[in-house]
Amino acid sequence: MVYGEVADILEVLETICNINGYKLKDILKNKKRKLMMVLMIR
Repeated sequence: MVYGEVADILEVLETICNINGYKLKDILKNKKRKLMMVLMIR
């Protein structure tokens, strides 16, 4: 039972990291791409 609880906690932490870290990086990359596109069009 203890192992299961630890696994659940790790899963939650991983999910939080994915939301806060990975997805934020993706959003920033997308914004940079959009800015580059806008600058190139102008």
